[in-house]
Amino acid sequence: MAVKNISLKLVAYSDAAGKFDANAPLNGNEDNFMVDADLSDDVAYLTSTSEAIPMSDLGCMMAVADGMGGQNAGEVAAEIAIETVAEFFKHDRLTPEVVASPKSRAKYITNVIIEADRRVKAATVDHPERQGMGSTIIITWIKDDDITVGWLGDSRAYRYNPVCGLEPISVDHTYVQELVNKGIITYDETFGHPQGNIVTRSLGDPLATPPSPEHVNLKLYNGDIILMCSDGLSGVVPDRPSHGISDSLETIIADNYDDLATMRAKLMEAAERNQWYDNVTVLLCRADGDLPKMPAKEARKTLNPFRLILCLIILIGIAAGAYFLSRGSDVTDEPETEDAENFALTDSTLLEVNSDTVTPPSDSILKANLERAGKATDNTPSQTSQPVQPNEKTIDTDVTRQPAPAVAEEINDSVNEEGIEVE
Repeated sequence: MAVKNISLKLVAYSDAAGKFDANAPLNGNEDNFMVDADLSDDVAYLTSTSEAIPMSDLGCMMAVADGMGGQNAGEVAAEIAIETVAEFFKHDRLTPEVVASPKSRAKYITNVIIEADRRVKAATVDHPERQGMGSTIIITWIKDDDITVGWLGDSRAYRYNPVCGLEPISVDHTYVQELVNKGIITYDETFGHPQGNIVTRSLGDPLATPPSPEHVNLKLYNGDIILMCSDGLSGVVPDRPSHGISDSLETIIADNYDDLATMRAKLMEAAERNQWYDNVTVLLCRADGDLPKMPAKEARKTLNPFRLILCLIILIGIAAGAYFLSRGSDVTDEPETEDAENFALTDSTLLEVNSDTVTPPSDSILKANLERAGKATDNTPSQTSQPVQPNEKTIDTDVTRQPAPAVAEEINDSVNEEGIEVE
């Protein structure tokens, strides 16, 4: 059932930002974006409003694309991506079958991303100099009390609500995120990581046909703020204060909760203070009105790391106490190697140590990535050499691509010749 009396406020901004630096390897802005506050009309590019806009029956849509590749090809790929989104989100394309449910909308977004990928690849056929160009893409569709997000790459979507604070909606498709998923490095250690520029899924990836976008459906709550951004922001300003950086996305949003324009400006200022090196795109949308309040049980699903450590210490202590109690009077001063080894295994199990490893890309693969991006050098960084410049984003061709478990629904990836098909 459609939810009525919902108002939206939207603000959007994109800037070449760190690429104004004379030492930047690329000039200009390779980011692109689109905001459509009302999908039921013919006005596609309303980028900001200080007035609350009633949500229409079709809702609103926001999209960000961050291009990569040499010879200005990244800018071209991002433009193709946003043009594709604009075409398929015209109100006459959004049939009742498309908008019927969160599942049908997720399927539609997935197929739009697949079509954008096809067009980016097709654009390289007649332009050899654009070989290797690609782009991230993330699309958010808000309709009634539902949020649907689909993405490829490392452009991000977040949700902020005073009840839960800031929580990520999307999960990056990057090499360093795979390391985080494996427990090899922490979130803090992704900042400044030597392979932080390697994107494992993107539009234009020649080894992924079709690509494997992810999606997620969430409920919209009263007072929700949706932040969408390119890695020019999220790559230099952490979600919460950490890594020696006093600025954080959560703090800035909380401090400017009632003023989206000021919030956007403060986010850009924080990126600049933290040595921005790339384009920065920021999209913000706040929803208020006839919406449920976020229940307390939805509050921050990401466990506080200090609480996590405390829980692990308690669990280990309980296990150790139980172990020694079970031995009772059998405990002697003589070391018992076998029992000690068994306890070590129990300890590792409690800590959920993951023995899986991720093999870093070889020097040759890193160099191939840089060459594809049009930025190869004779001194390709290795695992132990100086970090690759963060703005030299590349498409990885070696990391295994696997859809994340968050995608629970099976999506039909077919795109017919007449457009995007939704069953």
